[in-house]
Order: sequence, then structure tokens, then C-alpha cells
Amino acid sequence: MIKNSIIIIPNIMNSDEVCDFLFQTASILSKKNYVYVIHNKSFSIKEIIQNLLFNKKQEIVSKKNKITYLTPVEILPFQRLKVIKRINKSIYFKGLQIYLSLKHITAQRKIFWMFFPHLNSLTKKVFSSWKIIYDCVDYFQHLSTTMRQQEINLIQAADLVFVNSKTLLKFHSKYKGGEIFLVPQGFRLQSFRKKVTKVKKWGVNKPVLGFIGGIRNRLDFKLIYNLAQNNPHWTIILWGPILSFSGENKPKKEIQKLKKMKSIIWGKSKQKDIPSIIDSFDIGIIPYDTNIDFNKYCYPMKTFEYFYLGKPIVSTPIKELERFPLFIKTGQSVQTWEENIQNILAKPWPKKHQRQQRQLAIDNSWSNKIEAMSQIIDDTI
Repeated sequence: MIKNSIIIIPNIMNSDEVCDFLFQTASILSKKNYVYVIHNKSFSIKEIIQNLLFNKKQEIVSKKNKITYLTPVEILPFQRLKVIKRINKSIYFKGLQIYLSLKHITAQRKIFWMFFPHLNSLTKKVFSSWKIIYDCVDYFQHLSTTMRQQEINLIQAADLVFVNSKTLLKFHSKYKGGEIFLVPQGFRLQSFRKKVTKVKKWGVNKPVLGFIGGIRNRLDFKLIYNLAQNNPHWTIILWGPILSFSGENKPKKEIQKLKKMKSIIWGKSKQKDIPSIIDSFDIGIIPYDTNIDFNKYCYPMKTFEYFYLGKPIVSTPIKELERFPLFIKTGQSVQTWEENIQNILAKPWPKKHQRQQRQLAIDNSWSNKIEAMSQIIDDTI
């Protein structure tokens, strides 16, 4: 494991939101390094003064579980102008870089650890003396032409590029050749190792098909609706918060339509209760709309959550999941889904499959991912 390094990780989510993959990575790295997560939101000098005068809460610096969270400060006014926004970011990150270098003067390495391509311009201008790591966990190039070019620029500028799937490796290798490394996906092993003391009961004597995760536009709502309508003898669980990200609208109409279905159960819970929910499923489902490239080329983290608890999976045709034909049955149409589900339910899921699935989940733990990355960083930086 890398140690005694300064690691800055920018976050594009809101201040009260940290992506699970970012948090898991920062949490493991913070055990032996100085880790700073930079929020997307920023404070202007004017806002800081106003908040002080009116005694309003403002957290420019906060610390939790050895991770330091920082909210940038805008030095120049007129942040709404793009050119001013870029200058303010450069000033802030340059100042932060100097401050941390002095504060942790004995640090072995200085690393700018990036998950998102949006700050690629900082890599050469501000962090030229730092090591740049691009930890690519999703397919971003579908979002826009600008995002595509930003990611290409980042891949080419980074000292090391890591990907968590063979699909991303194939896409990105053409921009950097053999300097891209495939590492485990990342799975919350410690959360799932705790004994499941109470399995959720749904009060129905029917096969349970369960989805766990954000309920948002990436789901194939038409597929779910037709599956529920054709098979009222099955119970479908949709477990997670209803979400919408930047540029998306909440799927209100689709959800209202599905909520009229008696065979569909909705809910959400804290992360610690997720293993218990999954344990109640007969089959884990991943009904993503693969007409959207982001879904087609993704690598759902829930795969290994289902695997750890030995659940067979039925999914839409996600490229990376083709690696597991023994445990994951895929199909686009409702008819194919019905056939796959019926075939799985026809006989008990083999114990041998469950053991193999659990080992795959363990192999893809966050600790194993960071350890694999650390070995490569030690060997090359």
C-alpha cells in the first residue's frame, strides 16, 4: 500500500454528496496518506464575510475519518464568467498545492487523483510537478463531444491510468497504449462480511426479483412494467432513492405508472441494511436501458453485491457482464427475461456457483483494488 503521500481528490458532486467509489478510495488511502477531498461547491470572499457577520455555518475545512474535506474559496469576483471561474480554480489549487507541500514536507509523493475528466486543464497548468492518476470507473465519452476531448486529454496527460473493466481498457488503450492498467472493480466487502441477522420478509409467497440502487432514468422502465404486467405471480423489488443527476429529469411519469402495479414493492434504507435486502431476493436484476451507451459500457457495482450473497442475476446486455455467463443471464426483450427467470427458478441455484460468486466478490474488494494500484504506483512512480 502506498504511504506517506499527499493525495488530492476533486469531487464533482455537491458538498453533502460523495460518490461511493470516491469515498471508498479516499477512506482506504487515508489510513497511510494525507488525503484531501475537494468539494465542487465554492465560497466567494463576499459569502465568507456575510456568513461570518450573520453567524451562518460554513465549512471551508472539515475532517472525518482521517479524510480532510475542503471547499474552495474564490479570490476574484464575477465567478459566473467562465474565464474568471477557471482562473479562480487555478489560483486555489496552486495555493493549496504549495500549502500542502510545506505542511507535509516529508511526504514521499504528491498525487492528484482524478475520477472525473472535467478538471483535466489543471493537470498541466497547475499540477505539472505532481503525479497525475486517472482512476476511470465509468464510460464518460457518451456525455458530450467536450467531455470526450477532456477525457482524451486527461488520459494522455496522466502519469498512470487505471480502469476497472475490460470494456474501458479497450476504449482507452488507443489513446495511451500499454500505460493503462486493469484493476479490480471495487466492492464494499467489509459491509457485507457482517452477519446478516435479519432477512427482510415481504409478506408474499412469490419469487422475489430485486433491484438495489438509484431509481433514475438509466432504468428500462418499459421492460420493468411489461415484466410486472405479464407476471403478477412474481414480486419485483425496486429498492433505492429516486434520483436525477445534472441534465436529467426525474422519471416521474414512469414511476407513477409502475407504482400502480401491485406486484412491485418500493423502498430505501441505510447502506448497512443493504445485505439484508439483497439476501431476501431469489434473483438480482439489473434492468438498465442499454440503448444508452453509459449503461451499455458500465460495470455495475451491484454485480458483486449480488455475487457475495450468491444470487443469480438477470440483466440487460451490458458488455462487461458478458464475462460471467455462468452467473448472469442477459437479454433485451421481456420475453428473453421471462425465459431466463423461469429457467433459474426451475431448480435451486447451485452451491458451487454461490462459492465461485463470493470469491469473485472478495477478489474485487476495494482493498484489493487499491493494493493493486499501489503496487503499480510503487513500481512506476
